[in-house]
Amino acid sequence: MHRILSFLKNEFYSFSLMERFVFPLIIFIVFGISVVSKDNFLVLSTSILNILFVLLAGKAKYYCNVFGAIGSILYIYIAYQNKLFGTCALYLFVYIPMTTSAFILWRKHLKLGTAEIQKTQLTNKVYLLYILSCFIATIITYFILKYFGDIHPVMDAFITIFSIFGQLLSVKRCFQQWHLWIFVNILSFVMWLDLALSGTPAIAMVFVWFIYSVTAIYFYFIWKKDLKQSFLPR
Repeated sequence: MHRILSFLKNEFYSFSLMERFVFPLIIFIVFGISVVSKDNFLVLSTSILNILFVLLAGKAKYYCNVFGAIGSILYIYIAYQNKLFGTCALYLFVYIPMTTSAFILWRKHLKLGTAEIQKTQLTNKVYLLYILSCFIATIITYFILKYFGDIHPVMDAFITIFSIFGQLLSVKRCFQQWHLWIFVNILSFVMWLDLALSGTPAIAMVFVWFIYSVTAIYFYFIWKKDLKQSFLPR
């Protein structure tokens, strides 16, 4: 018990006063919205696990990937129920393997005396190649998803491909991942909002993606500030 308390104390030391208040509040609000809107337990559990993953990933904590892997497994079932086949494939073949890889690889690049990872940054030329590859792969994925009857082939294609590249940059600890996550999270918010308005009981999921969008913007500036202090080219 002493070791656990000591670990938690050291971890929360790196959180700002605002983060110590806002992060638990976010989880509490997601829980409340899910209960009031009568979302099922699976949606609630997935929402909270993925919120924890995003918040801890933004704080560069390597163990965030444990929450990410479990949340991904649950999210696959939810996406399948709503015929979001691209999202199913994304979480099954990309998120779960990559969060597992990130957990292992991030531990090899921790800052001295902390559980936070060292951050990197792509050159503009390499980053441009990533973005061009994203758009080409998105076009191909759109036609595949449309063939299999995906309910939102355009948005699902963008979300699927940009998430794959975002996760790849996340494993590589690259700052530019937040550009992709902001784009993906906003699209996902719109997609789940449309599903909720169509009668799908997933109000909490809509709020979760809204929170993802806001936190991605927040962590973009946090990582940018940190890189100015210690730049590690990749």
